[in-house]
Amino acid sequence: MNAYEKKMMGLRIKQAREAKGLTQDELAEKLKIKSRVSISNYEAGRSVPPGDVLRDLADILNTSTDYLLGRDKPFEPISTGERDIGWAIREERQAFGLTQKELGDLIGVSQKQISNYELGVSPIDELTLEKLMRVFNTSYPAFLNKYNMWDEYIPPEFDGDVDKYLAFKKAEAEDAMRDPGYDIQTLAAHHDGEDWTPEELEEIERFKEFVRMRRKMKDQG
Repeated sequence: MNAYEKKMMGLRIKQAREAKGLTQDELAEKLKIKSRVSISNYEAGRSVPPGDVLRDLADILNTSTDYLLGRDKPFEPISTGERDIGWAIREERQAFGLTQKELGDLIGVSQKQISNYELGVSPIDELTLEKLMRVFNTSYPAFLNKYNMWDEYIPPEFDGDVDKYLAFKKAEAEDAMRDPGYDIQTLAAHHDGEDWTPEELEEIERFKEFVRMRRKMKDQG
């Protein structure tokens, strides 16, 4: 690793640490390193963390070793997960003609935090995602679908409209809940080629049992 690569790696470690709100001392403690001097040397590009420390750094800072090593491009989707979301947020922000600061002002965070979201060095909590979707005037499923990150089959009759499809599924499930005699497998069979996982079927069944019990309690009360 040359001097430039060390410097860039140090910068990524520092950005990820600050995004997690950790001091050098706190990070050293989490890594079980006796002194923060090692952290300072890593961030300054004076030394490179050994493999085991690098893996621990990635875990603690909620990023990847590839990102810290500069082996992936921060603004391109890699597979699935937070960095894909960050890339999509950047694309949507630019489509709306917003700067990072303007978007941050709209949802109540700093420009630096928006940058960290887009770089994938900081996780995005659910409330922040909701605020972002309101700014982008879309739902989270529709946002994922727009950037090819929605991995559930959408039957052709919904014309790719994930919101319409999810509304249909919700309505159908609610109808089933109102009918205690409705068979769960029949519900699954009505989804034109979609397979429900065993866990999803169990969850629906549990909810049906809850509705039945609540109805019974009302009748007895």
